Amino acid sequence: FEKETNFAQDNAFALFEWVQKHDPDNEMYYVIRKDSPQADKLVKYPNRVLYTGTQKYYEMVTKAHMLVSSDSPLHLVGDVNRRNASPFYKEVIMKKPFIMLQHGVTAMKSHASNKPWNVASGMIDYFVVTNTLEQEVVHQSMGYSYEQLPILGFSRWDLFGENTLVEQQFNNKIIYVPTWRQWLNKATDEEFVKSEYYQKINELLENKKLNDILNEHDTEFYVYLHPFMQRLTHNLNSSNSRIHILSSDNYDLGDLLRGASLLISDYSSVVWDFAVQRKPVIFY
Repeated sequence: FEKETNFAQDNAFALFEWVQKHDPDNEMYYVIRKDSPQADKLVKYPNRVLYTGTQKYYEMVTKAHMLVSSDSPLHLVGDVNRRNASPFYKEVIMKKPFIMLQHGVTAMKSHASNKPWNVASGMIDYFVVTNTLEQEVVHQSMGYSYEQLPILGFSRWDLFGENTLVEQQFNNKIIYVPTWRQWLNKATDEEFVKSEYYQKINELLENKKLNDILNEHDTEFYVYLHPFMQRLTHNLNSSNSRIHILSSDNYDLGDLLRGASLLISDYSSVVWDFAVQRKPVIFY
């Protein structure tokens, strides 16, 4: 499962699909909300999908030998506010062995104060990392032993280079993917448009030089906000028809990261996806 059990586009889904392809007799199930915009990706796995809130979902989660996700285990409660979820059900989840696949390289921002990810939380048994440098960062800042930090890389990176038809629509295009801001997580529309975060994004979208470049090179510019900021996407707009504000309801971030030719970001971990592909990144 992935963030809020609402997505099928990250390391967990990539691993799930790999297992389905290479081990037909597997006993791995993917958990997703039935109303998720990405639930259609699971239609071809009718016997291997669990929809949150169903009887089968609760039965299989209770019986599960292990949980694997690209986010913290409590995201398994799905569309229920995690703080308000049943204490009994949270205890069931917490007692399961858990493998954290991550959804981004831990390098440019500290998770030391992120209690659900810290070793002291007791939630995570194994924390997958991409190399020895990241292993050391997580060991030092979050307290995990080296044995708990297997260097396995990201399963979604195995998809690099396929350039599917969906990904091809972003070839020779620019994507702008800023990360979220914790202090805006519960912001109203009014608070959001007054924030420096919004103002800097807006300055970029209205930048004359950027607009001239898009026209000169006959290319497109796609804006994709972090999942935690997606609810505020409607506040963004541009008068340039070459600039598109994307919703996670309609677009898979993985397709953009694999297909696009240039990334603009801040300190989002998506920059590492571009680095691995040897594609250029501009920090803004």
